Amino acid sequence: MPSENARPRTSQQRPSGLLRYAGGVAPTTNATNENNDVKTASDNLRRQLASGTAAQQEVPLMSSSQASAAQSAPVPHVPLPVPADVVQTTSAEDVSAAIGFTWHTVFQVGPRHAPDGLVVTQAAGRRGAEAGMSPRSPYDSWVRVLVPLSTNLSFRLAFQDIEKSARVGRILELADGLAADAGYRHCQGGYVHSEDPNQLSVATASIDSLNLAGAGGDFVASKDLLLTAYVTRVGKTSMEVVCDVEQPDTGIVAHMYFTMVSLGRGGRPIKSPPVQAPSDIADGAALRATRRAESRQTAFESATRKSPPINTLQDAHSLWRRLRRRRPAGADGLLHAPIMQGERAMASSRLETTQFVWPNEMNVHGTLFGGSLARTAVEVAYMTTAQYLGSTAWARLEAVDDVFFLQPVPAGALVQYRGVIIFTDGPDMVVRVEVGMVRHGVHPATWEACCAFYTHFEWSPVVPRVVPQDYGELLLYLEGLRRYHAHRITKTYQASKSTMITDSKL
Repeated sequence: MPSENARPRTSQQRPSGLLRYAGGVAPTTNATNENNDVKTASDNLRRQLASGTAAQQEVPLMSSSQASAAQSAPVPHVPLPVPADVVQTTSAEDVSAAIGFTWHTVFQVGPRHAPDGLVVTQAAGRRGAEAGMSPRSPYDSWVRVLVPLSTNLSFRLAFQDIEKSARVGRILELADGLAADAGYRHCQGGYVHSEDPNQLSVATASIDSLNLAGAGGDFVASKDLLLTAYVTRVGKTSMEVVCDVEQPDTGIVAHMYFTMVSLGRGGRPIKSPPVQAPSDIADGAALRATRRAESRQTAFESATRKSPPINTLQDAHSLWRRLRRRRPAGADGLLHAPIMQGERAMASSRLETTQFVWPNEMNVHGTLFGGSLARTAVEVAYMTTAQYLGSTAWARLEAVDDVFFLQPVPAGALVQYRGVIIFTDGPDMVVRVEVGMVRHGVHPATWEACCAFYTHFEWSPVVPRVVPQDYGELLLYLEGLRRYHAHRITKTYQASKSTMITDSKL
C-alpha cells in the first residue's frame, strides 16, 4: 500500500482504466481534534465544491464515455401517454387472463377469486403472438393495474407500514410481476401457464434503479396505487420494461426500470420481437441501455472486487492511520481503536437473516420470484437502519441502485440476507444488502452470491458516522462513498427539475 506522502502518478504513469475529472474524492486534511480526525472524504469534497476549488482526482472509470456519463445529468423520464382506446377488466377470469404472471405469482389467488376493486386496463387492438417477429408498439405491452388501497382493507394492510405509509418493498414486488406480464404481452400477447419446459418464459435479469427522491409527497397507504408497465426497448435477447407508480392527486411518485430476458428451450435466451417507440422514449431508452452496460462494468470493477485506484488508497490509508493512532498502548489492529462520540463501528450495523424458499414464494418457473427477493432485501435494509439508529421511527428510503441477478434460487434453498451500513454523511446512509444461497447439502456449507442491493436512506437530523475497522470494511466504505456521490448527482438533478418523484418511507 502506498505511503501517505506518495507522489501522485502523472498522466503518462496513470494506470489503465483511470480518468481524471473535477469533483472526485478529495484528499483528507488534518483535523484539530480527535472527533474531526475521521472526517469522511465527502466532507472535504463538499467544502471544496462550495468554495469552487475542487481539484481534479483520479476515479475508477473505464473510458471517456463513462466519464461523460458520470458527469452528465440523469436520463429524463418520459412516461408513455395513456392510449386513446382502452379496455378495462374487473372480473376474476378477465383479470387473471390479463395479468396472468402477476396473478399467479404476486396475488397467489385462484382464477375465480378476484380481490374486490382490482381493475386492469390495457390498450384496445393490441397485437400478440400472431404478429410473429414483426415490430411491436409499446402499447402492445402496455398494462395498468389499479390496486384499491382506499377500499380494500386486506390490500391496505398488506401494503401499509407501521406509520401508515406504503411499503416500498411490497410495491417493488408487484412492479416486478407486472414487468414480467408486460414482457409476456410483448412477446406472445400475454402469459400462458404451461408445464412445458420449452415454453417461452420471461425472467428478471436486473432492476435498473428505483428512485423515490424528488418533489412529490410520500406514499399514502390510504390512497389507491396505479402501476403501469410497458416495453420501451429490445436488445438481442433482453427487453427494458418501465413501470410507473402513481397515486391520486399526486401523479407519478416513483418509476423504475427492469431488464427482462426471454428464455426458450432449456432456459436459453432467445430473440424478442423489436419495438418501435416514440422518438423521445426511444432516445431515453437507448441512453439508459448505455448507462446500464457501464453500470454493470463499474459494479464488477468496484472497490469490493478490484484494487482501488491509487488516490483512493491514499485517502483510505490516511483514514486508517488516524484511526490507528487511537489504539491503546500495545494494542494491535483497528478493532482496539475506541469509537468516539457521534460514531458507530461498521460491524455494529451488521444484520443477518436466513430464510427458506417456500412454495408460495416461487414463481411459475419453479424458482424464487425475483420480486419477493427484492422485497425482502429492501425490508432487511430498513431493519439494518433501525438497528443502527436504535430508533423505532422510520428512516426514509430514497433510492435503490441497479441490481443484477446472478443466478436463480431453487425451491427449498436457504437464502441469507446480510445488511450493513457502509457509508454515512450527515443525514444520509448507504446500506448494502448482500443476498446469497447457503449450500447446506455439502460439508462444509458454502455461500454463493445471488445479488447485492445498495439502498440510500435519509434520517433527520444527523446519522452517527460509520467507522470501518478492518481492510474489508474499508473497501465497503469506499464503494459506499462512490455510490453516495452518484446518488447526490441524481438527487440534485431531480430537485432542480421539480420532478414528480417522492421520498418514501419503507
